[in-house]
Amino acid sequence: MEVLAENPVILRLAEDAVEATGTLCILDESGDSRIQWDRNDPAQVAAARARFDELKAKRYLAYKVDASGGQGEVLHAFDPDAERIILHSQMVGG
Repeated sequence: MEVLAENPVILRLAEDAVEATGTLCILDESGDSRIQWDRNDPAQVAAARARFDELKAKRYLAYKVDASGGQGEVLHAFDPDAERIILHSQMVGG
């Protein structure tokens, strides 16, 4: 494994593979689930977009966040280039 770690080509390929994926994190009453998609695979992007649109139609809130841990951005439409999208159902207060 050390030989692989020292090879910049292999490291770059591994970084590209990580950067080419996005994740939908869905938080609801049953817990949380995740859907990952490869940004280079139109079928996977379409499936993730369909699930996003389905949940937004149910009035879920959506936020785009990145690995830096900074403040998220509210999403109104699916962003296939997002690293991570968090969707959660609205809380009811009283």
